[in-house]
Amino acid sequence: MPPNVSDWWEGGGGHARGFLDAALVQWFELVVTVGFTQVLCVVGVGSNLLNFVVFWRQGFAESVNVSLCALAFSDLCGLLTLQVANVCAYPWLDREWGVPVVPRELMYLAGGWPHLCFARISSWIMAYVTLERCLCIVVPLHVKRLVTPGVTLTVVVVIHVALVGSILSEYATLYLDWVWQPASNASLLRLVSRPTRAGVEGVAHLVSFLTQFLAFVAVVVFTLVLLVKLRETREKRDKMTRGRAATREGNRRDKAGDNSSGASAAPTASDKHVSVPQADNSGHGSGGGGGGGGGGGSGGKRERKTEKMVVLLSCVFIACFTPSTVAFLFVMLYHEFSVYGRYRNTWLLVWSGCFALEALNANVNLPLYYHMSSRFQNTLRKMFPRLLARSTPPEKQMFKIN
Repeated sequence: MPPNVSDWWEGGGGHARGFLDAALVQWFELVVTVGFTQVLCVVGVGSNLLNFVVFWRQGFAESVNVSLCALAFSDLCGLLTLQVANVCAYPWLDREWGVPVVPRELMYLAGGWPHLCFARISSWIMAYVTLERCLCIVVPLHVKRLVTPGVTLTVVVVIHVALVGSILSEYATLYLDWVWQPASNASLLRLVSRPTRAGVEGVAHLVSFLTQFLAFVAVVVFTLVLLVKLRETREKRDKMTRGRAATREGNRRDKAGDNSSGASAAPTASDKHVSVPQADNSGHGSGGGGGGGGGGGSGGKRERKTEKMVVLLSCVFIACFTPSTVAFLFVMLYHEFSVYGRYRNTWLLVWSGCFALEALNANVNLPLYYHMSSRFQNTLRKMFPRLLARSTPPEKQMFKIN
């Protein structure tokens, strides 16, 4: 890192800025970061605040509610800090408005690193959610004992404390201070480094990369396991359904054959005596199986919907966080691809797109919850009975095909 931190954001300084023109990058940031991403942040703040309130009202009797509530909180904080970074990214903020600050240097501490921290927290919570769903399929008899609401709350707190602590070195070695600028004959609020900055910078960036990379890999692995187990469960369920259908068809044919062969003969007393328990056993078995299938089927259907919802959430997460993970990998491997390196303009453009995708990821949770969780729908309808009133009459709801 250069000894003068303020040189990071100087437009020229004799340093090459890569093959992208600075004006092109400024217009890209104006459209994507200041425009599109900021709109996503505003909408996402409202939707994640609503998610948080819904899960809070539902209570925390189930561990998945604890983790999803924590995910909504981390996404909310990540979007709020990203809004600060978006305002600071306005290309002509200091030139047109005359604000006595270098916007990008303010963004580095006030928006950039806080947003990255909460993005890492969301990543690890997402990894924990997918792990929990995997355990529900792999060890269903022990998952209630292994993953309790108390355990989930402890894990969430540990994730927050560990990842907030991982960025403290940035704030211990960098600070904002008034620096006299002879060119403008004024003091500007700029980023200043402490003497210990050079010794901890590499470690801080390595920890930041590892926290994101490991969480990303964990989500990918657990999602693949979840997909494989869901496929196996569906195949077993289809096989059992076909077997039951074949059994019912065989019983129906046997019964039809028995009726046709004994139609001309009057039933004897012994036949009546034998046929009664057979009918009772059949009725009891059907009723018991139907009751068990109804109770178990209802709970199993709910679990399957939750698992599908988690799979969709994790797939959207993987799609939105792949670019930022790859970008961090390039930063670690090629130091010229950085905010003060040769390819600074490319770095700015890439991270503008990455932040837009991260904001998009934080916006998809509400529609997925609403369309895949009947309990979430019911809670929202209780909160907004007029806005979310059912359009289908109650007498027609029984004929609705899900």
